[in-house]
Amino acid sequence: MRINLCGFKDYVRYSKICTITQENYIVDIAIRKYKKWVEGKELRILCPELTHEEREFIKTGLTPQEQKKIFN
Repeated sequence: MRINLCGFKDYVRYSKICTITQENYIVDIAIRKYKKWVEGKELRILCPELTHEEREFIKTGLTPQEQKKIFN
């Protein structure tokens, strides 16, 4: 999984090629929210706009398809 600052440096971009679909999966979060998460705040409270699968991707590096394969 790669973590990059985006062009305007307002967002942190998480990206990874899914091992199941071979497609690039990308999730962006505001850098201020990222910093609060690194400090220990809960991601589900900081980023309610993200789906459960997107938050898990940020935390674990597993795409939604990989999560389904492992946990279902």
